[in-house]
Amino acid sequence: MFEINERFGREVFPPSKIIPKLNITGKAEAIQFLQQQEQQAAAVQEEAQTLQHAFEDAKLKELYSRATANIAMARERHGRSEADIGLFEERLSEISRNRALATKDKMEALAKLVEVIGKFGEIETSLKLNQIESFDFRQQQQEDRKSRC
Repeated sequence: MFEINERFGREVFPPSKIIPKLNITGKAEAIQFLQQQEQQAAAVQEEAQTLQHAFEDAKLKELYSRATANIAMARERHGRSEADIGLFEERLSEISRNRALATKDKMEALAKLVEVIGKFGEIETSLKLNQIESFDFRQQQQEDRKSRC
């Protein structure tokens, strides 16, 4: 068994399995000592595994907390983006409203301008008609004078 351990360069068979096969005195004490060492080694290994599991559990909990924080941040960003979209739509609506009001104001101004132009045109037309009538009247008077003379 020692030879197998030597060939593999590691412990294939523990000493507690090899000692009983040897022909030496004080085997019982040696076996008891080796068993205590194996028990201590097993306890140390179990404690190391417990620590490793605790460490891995802490890492896993940290990953969960990061994931939760990332999800919360993503939800907050999503909420902000929806609010930004709402504000954008509100601003577009306000721009459209302002354009409509500006167009309405322009149309009212044009209507007043057309009305004023119409009134000015009527006045000017009346003046021209009066001028024509007075010209006709003058012509008739001149013709009447000529025919009397």
